[in-house]
Amino acid sequence: MNVSSPGNFIRFQIRDNGIGILPEELPHIFEEFYRGRQAKAEEKKGSGLGLSIAKKIVEMHHGKIWAESEPGNGTVFFLDLPILGTGQPPAAAASGPSLSALS
Repeated sequence: MNVSSPGNFIRFQIRDNGIGILPEELPHIFEEFYRGRQAKAEEKKGSGLGLSIAKKIVEMHHGKIWAESEPGNGTVFFLDLPILGTGQPPAAAASGPSLSALS
């Protein structure tokens, strides 16, 4: 894990050395119940809810979460959270969901 502050937010960068995510699947990994073909084929356990819940929590804090991946070389997850008192949240997450989005 790497932590930096490249502006008015703190960026967490988490890297794994897993199976990676296929490019065509990457846009869907934060959808509820989504599980990639490789995870299913290798019988990896999971419900497909973890990343969608993480995204909702991050957006509730006016943050942003995304991933970059290369099949066979793992995945890097990025999480940006605004620093309190620095002004506007990151532009891409300025209109995050309300608390009711988790129900």
